[in-house]
Amino acid sequence: MARVHGKRLIGAVTAAIVVLGVTAGTTGTAAAAASEVVDVVAAADTYVDSSRPDTRLGSSSGLDVDAKPGRIALLRFDLSGLTGRTVLGLQLRMFQVDASKTGGRVRSVGGAWDESTTWSSKPEVGGVLGTFGAVTRARWYELPLPTTLAVDGALSLAVDSASSDGARWASRETSTRPVLWVTVAVEGSADPADPVDPGAPALTQAATWELGSSEPTYYSGQHRLAVTRGGRTLAVYGRHSNGVQLTWRDPGGVWQTTTRGDSTTGALLAGTGTGDWPASIAVATDPGGAEHAWVVWSGPNVGALRPVQMRRLTGLDATEGPSVGPVVTLDAAPRGAYKADIAFERGADGLVRGCVLYSRRVGDTSYELTGVWFTDLTTDAPVLDSRVVLETGTSSSHYGSLVAAPGGLRAVTRAGSGGGSLRVFAHDAGAPLDSWRTGATGPAIVSGGSPSGAALASGGVITSVEHDVSTHAVTVFLVSPDGATGSVLLSESGLAQPTVTTDGVRAWLIAVRLSDGALVSREWSAAGGWGSDQVEVTAGSGGPLAW
Repeated sequence: MARVHGKRLIGAVTAAIVVLGVTAGTTGTAAAAASEVVDVVAAADTYVDSSRPDTRLGSSSGLDVDAKPGRIALLRFDLSGLTGRTVLGLQLRMFQVDASKTGGRVRSVGGAWDESTTWSSKPEVGGVLGTFGAVTRARWYELPLPTTLAVDGALSLAVDSASSDGARWASRETSTRPVLWVTVAVEGSADPADPVDPGAPALTQAATWELGSSEPTYYSGQHRLAVTRGGRTLAVYGRHSNGVQLTWRDPGGVWQTTTRGDSTTGALLAGTGTGDWPASIAVATDPGGAEHAWVVWSGPNVGALRPVQMRRLTGLDATEGPSVGPVVTLDAAPRGAYKADIAFERGADGLVRGCVLYSRRVGDTSYELTGVWFTDLTTDAPVLDSRVVLETGTSSSHYGSLVAAPGGLRAVTRAGSGGGSLRVFAHDAGAPLDSWRTGATGPAIVSGGSPSGAALASGGVITSVEHDVSTHAVTVFLVSPDGATGSVLLSESGLAQPTVTTDGVRAWLIAVRLSDGALVSREWSAAGGWGSDQVEVTAGSGGPLAW
C-alpha cells in the first residue's frame, strides 16, 4: 500500500526553507528537484528463529532480531509503479517495541520467501545496508538506505543483530507497521543538476504529516535554520506529540534525522506528549576553530511552566550526522519560562560568546525579559555568566528575538507598557556583558504577534511586526546601526505572521497573504525600494499555512 504526501509541507519549516533559498540562491549552488514522499507500507513481514527452525511466525505482532538465539526479521515492500520516476531518497521507518543497545543491521535479501518461511527455509541474506543504533521502547526509528534499491517491483530486506541483547520491532499486524519512505522528484520539476534560479527556490519536505506539527516553530522570531561551513542545513521544529526534532540536509540531498551521541534519531527532546516546544538554533566557532551548533528551547507561553534547556551539537558535517550532547538546563523557572532564542556575538577581543534571551514569570503578576551569556564554547555544559533583566512588567507578553548585528547583539522585543510595542535593546560588542541599552521604540504589536529581525551589512537591523489585528497590517521598521532610532520602511494591510531575512544588502519580507492564503515574499533594497509580491507556496500546497 502506497500513500502519497505530495507537496504537503510543514508551514513554518517551508517558510524557513523559502527564506534560505532566497538568501543562498545567489551562491550558484545546485538546486534540489521539487519532491514528494510516498509511504509504502510493508506488504509482507515475518521473523525466523534458529531455536524453532520449523516454526512459522508470520502472524506475530513483533519482528525479533537477536544473535543468541539467531533471529532474523524479513520485510517486503511493493515498489511497483516507480518506473520512470527519479528516486531522491529512501528511508526505512520502524517502531521499536523493546529496548536494546542496537536495533540491528539492515541487509539485502536474495531469493523468494513468504510469511510461512521458517529458519530452515529462509532466503540468503546479503550485505549490510545500514545499522540502527541503540533503541528504546515505544519509539519510531528511521534509517536512510541507498536509493539504488528502489527499483520497480518488490524490495526485500532483512534485519539481524550481532548482539545477544535482542530488539523487537512492530510488525504489519499492528497499527505501527513498517514503512518505506520513498522521496521522488515531482514530474516536471527542476533537475538537481539545473542551476539555481534565485527567484524560484526549490521546496522540500522536511517531515511527513504524522511527524510534523500544527505549529512546528510557534513564532516568527525564532531561528530554526542554520547552515554549516560545509553547506549542510540544520533545522529544528516542534515534533507532533513528542518534543523537539533536529533534521539535516546536505546540498542536493534529502532531509535526514540520523545523529550520534546522546540521540541517534535527531530527537533533542522526546516523550513529552506535545510538540509545542519553541526552539532556536545557531552556529558558532570556538577559539580552536571547531564549528558547533546550539539548540535552545522552552515553553510557548507562560502557562506551560517549562524550563529553558539547551543542547550542543558537534561534528556538524559528519557523514553519519551531527553528534548530540546532553541536555543542559539554563533556568529551571519553576513558575514558567517561554519563547527562548539564541545568538552569538564576536566581542572586541575577537572571542565569540553566546546569549540566550527568554521570558520568565517571577511572581503572580510579575514577568521578566531575561538575557544570559556563556563564553566557553568548548563544552556541552558551559558556565552561565552575566544574567541581566532587560525589562520587568506586569504583562506576560514581553518576549523577543536576538539579532547578531555587526556592532553587537540586538534584542528585538515586544515590550513596553502593557507589553505591546516594538522595543529594541542593544548590546555593543565592546561593552560589559551585563550592559544593555534601551534603544528604538517602534509600532504596536498585536497580541500573540512576534517581532523578527535581521542584520544588514551596514549595521542596521530590519524588523517586521504585525500591528493591527483587524486589518492584519504589517510594518517593516529599519533600526539604526546603534539601535537607538528607527524609521518605517513599509506599512501594509492584508498580511499575517511576518518575518524578515537579508543577505546583508537586500532584505525580504515573508508573510501569509490573506487574500488567497499564499506564502509570499517581497524584496527590498535601499536603492530600489520594494518589489512586488512573489508567491513562494500556494495555499493548495498543504495549507492553511502558518508561521
